[in-house]
Amino acid sequence: MNLSKPNRGVILTAAAVTCSFCGAIYMWSIFTNPMIAEHGWNVQEISLAYSIFLLMSMVSGFLCGKVQDKIDTRALMLIAGLLESVGWGMTGFASSIPMLYFTFGIIGGFGDGIVYNLSVSVATQWYPDKPGFASGICTGCVALSALLFAPLGQLFISHFGASGSFKLCGVIFFAFFFVFSWFLRMPPAVFVGDEDAQVRKGEAVDNHAGAEAAQQKPRDFTTLQMVRQPLFWIIWVGVFLASTSGLMVTAHTSGIGQLLVGMTAAQGALMVGVFAVGNFAGRFVSGNLADRIGCANTLMLLMLCTAAEMLFFYAGASGFTSFMIQTCLLGFFFGGVMSNLPLLCSTYFGFKHFGGNYAISYSGYTVSALVGPMIAAFVLANTGGYDAAFYIAGGLSLLAFAAFLLVRLIPEHLRGRFAVAD
Repeated sequence: MNLSKPNRGVILTAAAVTCSFCGAIYMWSIFTNPMIAEHGWNVQEISLAYSIFLLMSMVSGFLCGKVQDKIDTRALMLIAGLLESVGWGMTGFASSIPMLYFTFGIIGGFGDGIVYNLSVSVATQWYPDKPGFASGICTGCVALSALLFAPLGQLFISHFGASGSFKLCGVIFFAFFFVFSWFLRMPPAVFVGDEDAQVRKGEAVDNHAGAEAAQQKPRDFTTLQMVRQPLFWIIWVGVFLASTSGLMVTAHTSGIGQLLVGMTAAQGALMVGVFAVGNFAGRFVSGNLADRIGCANTLMLLMLCTAAEMLFFYAGASGFTSFMIQTCLLGFFFGGVMSNLPLLCSTYFGFKHFGGNYAISYSGYTVSALVGPMIAAFVLANTGGYDAAFYIAGGLSLLAFAAFLLVRLIPEHLRGRFAVAD
């Protein structure tokens, strides 16, 4: 395969396809009741498998960053795809809770983290002139894949039951990974993107992030050097707060809809698709916006919009249509946060160690995935409604805005130490 400029569109497409399979996790809730019926497990036991999956994704994503420069990209993706496929497939043979945790949580989660991390890393490094565009496409496909995987999971379960569906998913997943991993590879070290782009890896980018990029000189930080930077922890806290705010509501959309507007089961199924479309649009649009005004500026704008949504509009939905619009907007804002996280890593800590750096930064979202839904559940249990959750989420969004504002205002003051020598 020729490594010339036109082929990066093919590589981006392949990365988006492999990344989209990380969205298969959206099917997990669909499998809960069928697994209870087949095995007699309880909801808490099954939910822990999901948490283990997220934890292993974070761990393997970090390890991926350590080895992706040492192992052929196609081979690494094929191995990761095999692990994720085996994890899903072997879950169909799980006859006990420990086996469920091992197959789905550990094996599947480990493969998923490498797939996601490697896909985003490959895509953004082929588009040094438009990293927001590449990140938006890949992360957006994860969100949009819910439109495919949710009904597909329902179809499989109706014909093959939970166990049979897991086995079938394993086979189908590996077939796609086997084909599309072939097209993935890292760009050459001197790759410059478009002919007109004044960009080279490791140097400032004139058309990326506008003034934000112009005022800094990106350097390549190792993961250890990155976590010693105060700036990293400000970014981590900002991502954690932003994600917690979004997940407090998105993880309880069905319950919120039932309480606010009496949403039916059929409307709940429609809401999955509505949120997925909004999420995809937010990732794609905000990724492209970040290429123009910078990722920190984009995140500040998203946080202000999220805070306004939470504090003034969401709880006021008076019917299903208005609730659907508010949910779509929330999906848009939340999706924008996810597409800008890779850009924060590459903008402030460089491309050379992007894989490991991104995995550690992504842990802010991983922790929020555990904390956010629990806060909303606590509010519901103690107040009988979600109104307080909206106010808490709005407050967290404003705190996240402050964190990203700090990132924007004083990057040079917090950077510069422990830089990797050229």
